[in-house]
Amino acid sequence: MTSEQSAGGADAAAPAAAAPPSAPPRWSPRRWARAVNDRVPTKWIATICTLAFLGATAAFGGAAEVAKPAIPELSAGQMFLGAELEMTVVSAELADERSGSGVSPAHDGDDRVLTVVLDVVNRDEEARTSYGYDAARGITLVDVETRDVDETTSILNGDASVARIDEPNFNPYLQPNVPVRLILSWQVAADTLHDGDEIRLRLPTAVETVGTMVVSGEYWTDLRTGAYVTVTVDDIGLGTAYVEATP
Repeated sequence: MTSEQSAGGADAAAPAAAAPPSAPPRWSPRRWARAVNDRVPTKWIATICTLAFLGATAAFGGAAEVAKPAIPELSAGQMFLGAELEMTVVSAELADERSGSGVSPAHDGDDRVLTVVLDVVNRDEEARTSYGYDAARGITLVDVETRDVDETTSILNGDASVARIDEPNFNPYLQPNVPVRLILSWQVAADTLHDGDEIRLRLPTAVETVGTMVVSGEYWTDLRTGAYVTVTVDDIGLGTAYVEATP
């Protein structure tokens, strides 16, 4: 065997030289995101995205709330239907006394009677009391301080005394679809209001609910202000007796 053959055989038997190692891939945001995505479970990604969204929302003041409709602003003579009760404020009067109102200030002149005349119609299918917070008792004064009086009278803790204008009938029941004129009266300090002043009233509204299991019957929930009414006060002096009036 020649030397050339020996060299050739040696070359054939020798293992091939290893290829030089390739350079690592260059870093890029896309490659990094793909690598992270391959290693993080899908449900974790959804959770992370949700938390990130909530964090950004909180940083910018929270999710935008749906704008609530403005509470209507009415004047005397305009009707408002709230809690299935039509309410129309007719007038407001200030007097030393108001016969038949249920409010009787002392004769020392320190207090007077503020009376609001109100037309109401019960549009519910059943009779209801006028003295509920879903009815005339729910009509309240805005920014007018009233007097608390003795428990023997009809007015307590700033609530109005409710009576019919045409008879000495306090807290009358409101029959379905029968118009009634009421007077709501408060006792106020003598210097609280004057002739020509304006007062603002809240008219109530509510949601009627029918009990089916534990509670039976109809009742009112979600009591709130349904409208505001602004009316001018008329100072009628010493007072008034019963006034025969038909709404």
